[in-house]
Amino acid sequence: MIYTSVRLSNVVSPAPYAMEALARSVYLNTKQTIIHPFAQAPELSPWNWTGQIKGRDAPPVHAQSAILVSALTGEILFEQNADMLIPPASMTKLVGIYTALRAVESGEANLNDSVNLPPESWSRNIPPGSSLMFLGPGQQVSLDEILEGMAVVSGNDAAIALAYYISGSVPAFVERMNQEVRRLGLLDTHFVEPSGLSEHNQTTAREFASFSRVYIREFPDALERYHAKTRFAHPQPHNLLPGHTESPVYQRATNTMLETLSGCDGLKTGFIYESGFNITLTVERNGIRYIAVLMGGPGKSMREGSSLRSTDGTALMDWVYKNRNVRETVESVPIPLTVWAGREQGLWAIPAGSGYLITPANVELAIKTKVNHSITAPINAGEQVGMVKYTLNGETVHTVPLIADRNISTASLPIQFIDWLAERVSRHLSEILF
Repeated sequence: MIYTSVRLSNVVSPAPYAMEALARSVYLNTKQTIIHPFAQAPELSPWNWTGQIKGRDAPPVHAQSAILVSALTGEILFEQNADMLIPPASMTKLVGIYTALRAVESGEANLNDSVNLPPESWSRNIPPGSSLMFLGPGQQVSLDEILEGMAVVSGNDAAIALAYYISGSVPAFVERMNQEVRRLGLLDTHFVEPSGLSEHNQTTAREFASFSRVYIREFPDALERYHAKTRFAHPQPHNLLPGHTESPVYQRATNTMLETLSGCDGLKTGFIYESGFNITLTVERNGIRYIAVLMGGPGKSMREGSSLRSTDGTALMDWVYKNRNVRETVESVPIPLTVWAGREQGLWAIPAGSGYLITPANVELAIKTKVNHSITAPINAGEQVGMVKYTLNGETVHTVPLIADRNISTASLPIQFIDWLAERVSRHLSEILF
């Protein structure tokens, strides 16, 4: 009896952080279905709160198709016709920028490289009505400036210059863009040219939101470097070769919400007549980021369409920050547990990974923790030993697995026998008391 009491009260020291990390890695490697590797677009999970499914309390939007997701968790907070195929228009350029940054990351390209400007990329040779960076003969422009011109003022000329620089031709670059989206598992997204002018480019709000999560996670610095800028002027004096004296053209960013919506730092607008008014919008406030994709917005004029697009984006973002909370889902752990018949006398149950849950602001969740109080060695680090459940009105809405933080091998035979007796005493006492 005394031995049993001592064993049950003995708490081992928590494992070092490195051991905890290894245990989580082991668990995740056995649960591949829950991992979202960067090589594949993170899945978006549907909102499933009772009475507030998929943002029923969200404001109405004018756009034909819309989706609002958490950049952190991928949860869908609102959606409306999110699988409708619509031309992305100039949002296409975001995939071009991503493709270029991937080339930079691999060492194939450098942001400081000088980009050759073929005649096809000169602004005077781009279709009328296009948004432009104003590239032309007698200019020297870096890759960094080309990407800025695409992101800030949606330069169709810059998109053509990028295609020639990265792949040698427009068709070859478009194929590379399509390879990137296929690699990310985006089956309904396809491009025929890199600027967004063609109505034959296609995507859905859902897939473009998934892509945008990948883009921001892989290249977070691109937000400040390109997408958050509100002004652009080209050509600058350093862009001009001797004998050229063109004055810079000063332009505002096509994303006007950068100046009107708190926390907005991207991403990309788009418009052609066949698509309506589109935008991929991202906002961060107090460290919490959301992404909205609005497509097929109405408007009898550029002024009206842009205004309605801004109204939709602002309404959704203000709504989600006011009506949703983000909480970390590891409050009740780690938990010390006794291990019988092992070379160590206990372990700590730790969360399998840091998790986050988005809840309506007026909802309080119940937390239920269940662990295996009768663990017998051997046990492996990363082996599941319990579960934390988050419930609402008795319904489980989120779970976090608890895993062993260490390996514990079997003890010697005498210790196994003594622990076997002690464990039986412990179980008997539990039955009597509870």
